[in-house]
Amino acid sequence: MKRILSSTIQVFKQIKSDPMMFAACFTPFVMGALIKFGIPFLERITDFSLQAYYPIFDLLLSIMAPVLLCFAFAMITLEEIDDKVSRYFSITPLGKSGYLFTRLGVPSIISAVIAFIVLLLFSLEKLSIGMTICLALLGSVQAIIVSLMIITLSSNKLEGIPDSRGILRSLHCLRNLGYLKEIVILVSTATPKEYLNYLEERHYPYIVSGNDHVDYEKAFQILHEQYGCKYMRTDSGGGLTNKLLENGLIDEISLVISPCFVGNKEKQLFDNLLLSEKVNLELQGTENAEHGCLSLRYAVKNKD
Repeated sequence: MKRILSSTIQVFKQIKSDPMMFAACFTPFVMGALIKFGIPFLERITDFSLQAYYPIFDLLLSIMAPVLLCFAFAMITLEEIDDKVSRYFSITPLGKSGYLFTRLGVPSIISAVIAFIVLLLFSLEKLSIGMTICLALLGSVQAIIVSLMIITLSSNKLEGIPDSRGILRSLHCLRNLGYLKEIVILVSTATPKEYLNYLEERHYPYIVSGNDHVDYEKAFQILHEQYGCKYMRTDSGGGLTNKLLENGLIDEISLVISPCFVGNKEKQLFDNLLLSEKVNLELQGTENAEHGCLSLRYAVKNKD
């Protein structure tokens, strides 16, 4: 119990350090106050009755209160996954089950209590205690589902896309994929002004680094300073992969070997790789994947 409490306190400290997630924890009370006092006020000044929709407003409160807190815990969990520290909790005294309980169970319990308090204070309908408890519990169950969806479907908290020539359009399609928190475009001073205007008009953040092409080392430094990114994961073709490896910006390479031959029709991962010296790799781990595939992880060592 002490370990679970200590881990929970640590999560709350992390939430406190992030203004957005910290504000999310208090948003249910702000929403409750706006609904409790705002709806009757609007009814008085407009002579329009919303009483028939009071149960919907109460249902909204029962949903939002648990979801916002569990969202904050889910984002902390996602950050731990990005930082590759979540796997190490299984070998700590907390254990895997304790880790999952503090990231899913604890916030659902706390959120149910918060939802109960919010409904008692700000409910527009005169709900019975039993109904209030049921709504709070159902809201916390839904919050767990939302948290699992965020953790499962989100591959990254932040997605960076290099585009120094300004050719990427319809970026809203990427935002609508559901597993990205935000998109940042990496551009250079050679990027057309028209494309930068396109990004600004649609509120897409971008980072200018490099002259003719993107300076990835500088761009990664800015991503770290502005967004707190500690690890970058690339999933691209040979061009970007080669550039990062040539500039010594890759620490680990993950390869998945499939049990099939494709001949010479596929592009090579390190095609036209320009290295003055060889780069040594050190095996970090192997894992049997689905469909007979083999996953290999190599650490990139210093050049000889």
